[in-house]
Amino acid sequence: MSSLPVRDTYKGKHILLIGGSGFLGKVWMSMLFHTCPEVGKVTVLLRRKGLRGAKRRLEKMINESYAFEPWHKSHGEGLTDFLAGRLEAVDGDLGLEDMGLDAATKAQLQGEVDLVVNSAGLVDFDPDPRAALESNVEGPMRLLDFVRGCKKAKLLHVSTCYVAGNRQGAIPEEIDVNVSPSGTPMDVRKEWEDARALYDQMAVDFDTPENHDLVNDEVESRIERDGLDASNEALVRNLTQKVYTRRLEKVLREVGMERAQRWGFPNTYTWSKFLCEGLMAKEADDVEWSLLRPSIVESAFAYPRPGWVEGFKTSGPLIYLLGTWFRQLPARANLPFDVIPVDMVCQGLFVAGAALLQGVHHPVYQTATSQRNRLTIGRSCELTALGHRKHLRTDGAGPLERLVLSRWDSQIEDTEPVLSVPNIRKAVLGFGKLLNKVPEGLPGGLTKQARNLAKLTKTADKQLKGVERLIELFKPFTTQNWQEYAASRLNEHEVMEEAFQFEPERIDWLTYWTDIHMPGLRQWSFPAMEGRSVERMRPANKASIREMVVNEKAAKEGVA
Repeated sequence: MSSLPVRDTYKGKHILLIGGSGFLGKVWMSMLFHTCPEVGKVTVLLRRKGLRGAKRRLEKMINESYAFEPWHKSHGEGLTDFLAGRLEAVDGDLGLEDMGLDAATKAQLQGEVDLVVNSAGLVDFDPDPRAALESNVEGPMRLLDFVRGCKKAKLLHVSTCYVAGNRQGAIPEEIDVNVSPSGTPMDVRKEWEDARALYDQMAVDFDTPENHDLVNDEVESRIERDGLDASNEALVRNLTQKVYTRRLEKVLREVGMERAQRWGFPNTYTWSKFLCEGLMAKEADDVEWSLLRPSIVESAFAYPRPGWVEGFKTSGPLIYLLGTWFRQLPARANLPFDVIPVDMVCQGLFVAGAALLQGVHHPVYQTATSQRNRLTIGRSCELTALGHRKHLRTDGAGPLERLVLSRWDSQIEDTEPVLSVPNIRKAVLGFGKLLNKVPEGLPGGLTKQARNLAKLTKTADKQLKGVERLIELFKPFTTQNWQEYAASRLNEHEVMEEAFQFEPERIDWLTYWTDIHMPGLRQWSFPAMEGRSVERMRPANKASIREMVVNEKAAKEGVA
């Protein structure tokens, strides 16, 4: 086993980062400059959002996201100078031909870039399958074409451990491109093309007078219910388009989920990621590449600060739910619950990228914990109860939370409990129907009170339906699949620097879950779930960056 000097390998290298606005992408970019300060240059491809182009988006990120707090602490008012000429933004979009790049920009990048890191992708479990194909298959295929045209670039693509689908048992660090998780042979290109054709045709077939009538009926009902101005043509037009799109996507989501499950995948997301892996393995022999598969990426172990998290990660909604009066989670206690802190995934990315640059890489690396430091669903539920108890006893909103809710511990139920969400929904709906049957003219305003209560049951049912859907989406993690992910390939490289050692054994689950992960969720994730503003970093000195400067002469020479 030869030594792998990670820091020296990245020295002077030009990296193109796709997905730099995502949770993993932000942390990796931040760690790169923090741990490899002699990296040559990082170009971040970002999609324009409204009037905000790539440069403004990147500046907003590095001045507001805690992912970049170490930069500000290390460099202060000198951060702009530190980044000058070494961090640049370019407008682009994997959804467009040539990634949305003009010819000169594309040529310059293809002549200069050493490593392309792609952490972009759609991570919704049940999206519109057209969007899943666009983000997780077609976008990466366009990126692959870009890398084919590069002078020297290699590709490091972030996938997911859950391409294993519903396979059970040990999951190796390998790619099986010809067989789906159900055991059925699969031609990944044919499956991609057939699925795309089907979903596009469904969108055409949905455009019928009958569906437009249903849409118009719903729009009229909502205008009347919400007291909107029916004479406002723009409002009616926008609402009609919104309702039409939602109804179409609902049909497509259901068909997409059914198709994925027939192949042995729990959801559309993992199906689409499997297709991408298969296409790369079968059709990218002319490119040097590696895949990095994380398991469930969660809040930081240490970098950029313990517990930092962004958005709704997999465990977040479940932990939030178990902090309410809902405490019975349908799950199998002994199932591995494979979560990995984001900064440990980044360590894996550094090693995989260095190995790729040195030409000693493996096709697949997994960053996971179930084989080397297992956490189970049962233990995570116990730790969640402990974390909520500690928080509520000191910071509960009132006596009821401090004295009662803090002792209302979550429970694992192998079978559907009497107080399951579906059963509670049935009771709530039944109660609502009963209230609506209360006769008119009862004394003391009882009829009016009954009608008001009936409206509340509708609101409660809507909230419970959301909980029911959440539990259904997470069933593969909580009740169905016993999977143990191998994660040894990274350690086959003799990494010289301690900062890049992938060591999931260092996680003490009690400390991480109750003192790091859950406090991080309360600070940065739960507020978004509750519709509150999320805390942003406010550095004393804001940094600025340069847009990519295209040297058209050098660009032409670079790909000559």
